[in-house]
Amino acid sequence: TMEAGGKKIPDDVLERFVDGYLTILNALLIDEEPTQRYTYNDVTSFDLGACAWGDYWNHRVWECIDSTKGFVLGLAAVPGSEEALSTLRSYGEVGCLTSPHIGPRWVSERYKKLLTRGFKPGEIIFATDKTHVPGDFLVEDRLENANAWAAKHEDSFVKCVSRVMKSK
Repeated sequence: TMEAGGKKIPDDVLERFVDGYLTILNALLIDEEPTQRYTYNDVTSFDLGACAWGDYWNHRVWECIDSTKGFVLGLAAVPGSEEALSTLRSYGEVGCLTSPHIGPRWVSERYKKLLTRGFKPGEIIFATDKTHVPGDFLVEDRLENANAWAAKHEDSFVKCVSRVMKSK
């Protein structure tokens, strides 16, 4: 796992969720904090409410995400993810194990988005606790999930995807 300034840093695996989140956050800030803008370098925790903008703005962003039809469908692919999926599929069956967000559109849009990425209906699994789902290999963006899954599935391989970020 990659760290910056001793902090574990999140990254997106298939879609660039953080970019979409920051777009909404910065749009909301225009009215109340017109000179404040946040970038990917300001994302210092997987828990977005723990970042510099705090829980208040995190809650407001999630309200917008939940009320915005097409948010998940509009997320851009992480560069290289299509090639990575193609390579993994050349070795065998690939499924998508993803955490659900309990909102009015998230799960249905995420499901549709994953179908467009080439996953078949039976290959898409939503699970709050990913340790309940066995497999040979897990690519995960949350270190806590990766560690828990690896501990339960000792004969499997886990890759925690992250990126180095500048610390303040």
